[in-house]
Amino acid sequence: MRRLKDYYNIANWVLDRFVNEMVLIEGDRPLADIIKAHPKLIGVFNHGPAISPLIYCFSALKHYCQAGGADRVPVAVTHRLFYKFPILKQVATYITQLDYAPRCDELVQLFSEPAYNDLMVMPEGDHSAFGNGLEVAPFRTHRFIEIAFRTQTPLLLCAQTGAETWCYPFSVDTLRWDRWINYLPQGIKSPLVEMQGFNLPSYPRKIERVCSTFRVLTPEDWPKYFDPKNPVDAAHVVRGLLQEMVQSLQQSPPDNHSLASNHSVLSKT
Repeated sequence: MRRLKDYYNIANWVLDRFVNEMVLIEGDRPLADIIKAHPKLIGVFNHGPAISPLIYCFSALKHYCQAGGADRVPVAVTHRLFYKFPILKQVATYITQLDYAPRCDELVQLFSEPAYNDLMVMPEGDHSAFGNGLEVAPFRTHRFIEIAFRTQTPLLLCAQTGAETWCYPFSVDTLRWDRWINYLPQGIKSPLVEMQGFNLPSYPRKIERVCSTFRVLTPEDWPKYFDPKNPVDAAHVVRGLLQEMVQSLQQSPPDNHSLASNHSVLSKT
């Protein structure tokens, strides 16, 4: 099994070409303390527009490694469609460490094994095509919450900004176009009506700055936020928390010349 450090060189290569600067904005608990305290975590990431996971996954990986998590063994979940096509299947297998898309029960059993430290998910999935690239879209699934509940694993929320520049957002007045929107499949209609817009991928130009922040929710914390027996409610709350974290990154970005004490700039080397 690959450890996070085994992806470090390719992460460096990608980030060096597409990102000028990465910034880790520490929350209430430093990421290093979180990683040290919890041998198992379920990482819940905002997706951003369609191709931004390329950046967000690698930037989070570098923060993880530089915070002491280089030897942790990850497993990830991606769209099962990727496993149906040659080349895409090889890429998905390399990134997720799985050569198929497991069901929830299989993931519970798999993640319960001591070999794995971190389960990484981006629950917005293809709903990330709706909104402006900064809004956290409705989750496609709440299964990651079920896995957390059944394995009693802390949730590590990770919000990131910067790669929203890799899309062209379009607003849609769904009331005006309601007659035509009603013909759309529910899986498209529902997030379009809620998000009031969609985005199209753009050319992946150089990103000036990618900001990241982390927040952990332990099983002891869960009752403060949601019913630990209701995964649907919990997923709704987690989505709201991720959105708050994204907004916080937008409202107080670190300045190159005057970084606050809880803002640390990480180089790409």
